Amino acid sequence: MDEPTLDFIRSLINTHIENARRGLPEGHSGRGSSLFCLNRSLIERAESAMAGVDVALANRNDDATRVYAGRALQRTLAEVETKLPFLRPLIESARREDVPLGLLVSLDMAIETLLPDGADPVVHFDDAHMYSTLDLCNAMHLKATDKPAPVVFFVPVLDPFNALLTPLLVHEIGHTAISQANLQNREVSLIVNELSAHYLPNAEPETLMKARDQLKKWIDELLCDGLAAAICGPAYLFAAAAFLPATAHDDLTGSHPFPNYRLRVVLTALESKGWSPMLTQTCPQTIDWIKNLGEDNDASSVMESFLRNACTGLQPVIDSIVQRHVPEALDADDYERIVPNALDQLRIHVPPSEIDKVPLEPWQIILLGWQYSFDLHGDAPSTLALASKDRDFSQMILRAIEMSQIRRLWSELS
Repeated sequence: MDEPTLDFIRSLINTHIENARRGLPEGHSGRGSSLFCLNRSLIERAESAMAGVDVALANRNDDATRVYAGRALQRTLAEVETKLPFLRPLIESARREDVPLGLLVSLDMAIETLLPDGADPVVHFDDAHMYSTLDLCNAMHLKATDKPAPVVFFVPVLDPFNALLTPLLVHEIGHTAISQANLQNREVSLIVNELSAHYLPNAEPETLMKARDQLKKWIDELLCDGLAAAICGPAYLFAAAAFLPATAHDDLTGSHPFPNYRLRVVLTALESKGWSPMLTQTCPQTIDWIKNLGEDNDASSVMESFLRNACTGLQPVIDSIVQRHVPEALDADDYERIVPNALDQLRIHVPPSEIDKVPLEPWQIILLGWQYSFDLHGDAPSTLALASKDRDFSQMILRAIEMSQIRRLWSELS
């Protein structure tokens, strides 16, 4: 590769670096700082690679060295022209000042509960990702340059502050928890192998491998559902039913179990944790509707039959993993204690932030929002949709979470 071509590639790399540096805060600490550090580390890596090429050429500028230099610069260009522009809008999101404190408080508490290594959350409004997360370092095959590592929370751009759907983000945090805490461990892998051999005894090796891979994807989703239900209680059931939605029928080859099956599993887990009285009192008809969704549907294939049977067999293992990872789940009895006074506050449009001088937890407040919605709109599946689209009500719920956090911080100082 000749010198003009090498200079051309260097110039392209430098252009990307200059664009990435523009507007990047210096010395920033606090929320978003790990994302800025990651961006700077990519710039430094590119500059180091170019410096290494210059040293090599200075020592020996022959055809072989120029070929090596060209390949090294092209690899560097490929990295900076893909990764740096990808990070740019996320950096802009990290600098936003209009993300509700109530949303950030909820995320922080879920992260503290679920992620042993923590996370530096960046809320990004996006039209291509519907309630999902991305561990940037894992996704970009990079080592975190700052602790905790940056994790992006994608929130629908058309509905950015929907308080009642916030439990969906807890499910998404669960995916990072599976990785950080190795929740789908060797124990699960062994049972998956046993179940596939039991239910598919005559299957070809390729079919067995496909079945096991599919089952592990389903287990991931059921684990995340279990973690979200443990932290958020019935609020996750309602949010998932509204968003999935409950009546959808996913492709069997997809990574997610059918919504009606997932919701019934979540409901069973909630009932085992003592939530039946609250659900029976609040929305018995809606709960019966969830229980009956797709219950009589026969398996459409041998693969679907295997997945259903295997997940049923694995449910005690999944419940055990969730229990170990979230030993202090949202308490049904403690929630019942706060309901009368808190609902009275909502009925007069007062954000419920504390009861008996004790700050409420974000997930208690969000569940109160769902319960009040059934009180307001009636016990029917349509209430799931009506409640989740009420933006003014969402703002009040987020404000209640903000107020509870202020009260909590004030208590710690006094």
